[in-house]
Amino acid sequence: MPKHVEIIARGVILHRRSVLLCQHARKKYFYLPGGHIEWGEAGQEALIREMQEEAGLRVAPNPLVAVEDHFFEQDGKKRHELNLIFFAFIADAEIKRHPERVRSLEKDIRFRWCPLRELKNTRLLPESHKGVVRYCARTPFSTLAAIDLYDWSLNGESQRLKAKIPWGLPRWFKYP
Repeated sequence: MPKHVEIIARGVILHRRSVLLCQHARKKYFYLPGGHIEWGEAGQEALIREMQEEAGLRVAPNPLVAVEDHFFEQDGKKRHELNLIFFAFIADAEIKRHPERVRSLEKDIRFRWCPLRELKNTRLLPESHKGVVRYCARTPFSTLAAIDLYDWSLNGESQRLKAKIPWGLPRWFKYP
């Protein structure tokens, strides 16, 4: 059995005191939306691509808020994920007005807006991601942005700018 680490970009997407969660159609647990980072792809690029592919949803990922190792067993196989978790904004004005329109474009997954007050009783895996969601929901965006120092490489170039990913607070954003 080949041993490798799966690197996954995930997003904490908040709207009206709810967080967007993803669920496999045949499983009873939820997880933060996102997906595998492909070779040569920045974490934010992966999140943008995955949300477009899975939900037709345009997102604007900003600060990296957590990096988590996650070891687990699934279908009898040992797994190891490294999750890069970004705070992300909905970039579609239509979805902002009608968040119920977030629908899966893939038959095996579905999306659900989970009210933050229900998060404690929701089976979100890994469990530690509940703390990341709560942190994002209660921390002012300016603080999250200030800690986003990972973006600068040793030669002083911004990986985000090289990938043409916008940085900053969207004009329409109002903190939840």
